[in-house]
Amino acid sequence: MKKEDSMLLFDFSRTLIIGCAGSGKTELSKKLAKKLNLPLWHLDKILMKANWENYSLSERYKILDEILCQDAWLIDGMWLSTLQYRLPFATTVIYLDLPTRVCFNRAKRRYKKTRGMQTDDHATGCIETFDKEFQKYIKGFNKKYKKDIEKMLTTFGMHKVIRLKSPFQVWKFTKIFKLEN
Repeated sequence: MKKEDSMLLFDFSRTLIIGCAGSGKTELSKKLAKKLNLPLWHLDKILMKANWENYSLSERYKILDEILCQDAWLIDGMWLSTLQYRLPFATTVIYLDLPTRVCFNRAKRRYKKTRGMQTDDHATGCIETFDKEFQKYIKGFNKKYKKDIEKMLTTFGMHKVIRLKSPFQVWKFTKIFKLEN
């Protein structure tokens, strides 16, 4: 069986899309949720207060509990602090494991398009930013977090993970699932 055909065997009823900022999580999640008719939840919208203020970890778990107990959903967002909590509820994880330079350039391009704007995937009052702290986060993401992500995904079960490592692989995935705009 070809890898492309095996992707069609995944259970997407409760899907997590994870990866670095700028990897394309939001764009892919919107297309996949629409195609599969799944409720879509953006973690940056539901786990964040206005002006980029975080809820406490216990508040985040409470918010997630209301979603995770549902039969079907698609959750877009990395939020490593809650990944291990979300994994047991998921049927599939799509890991956008793209190179740092790709993520950085995409985040920069997004900022240029949405500078000063409120986007629909962020909490109210969270205006698009590309400050030094955010740039540092993206540049250090793989070095700082990849081992932890890998460990959690191994425990979750790699047979339930779709890892896309390049923009070409993401594009190919969208073609297999007919996710064109």
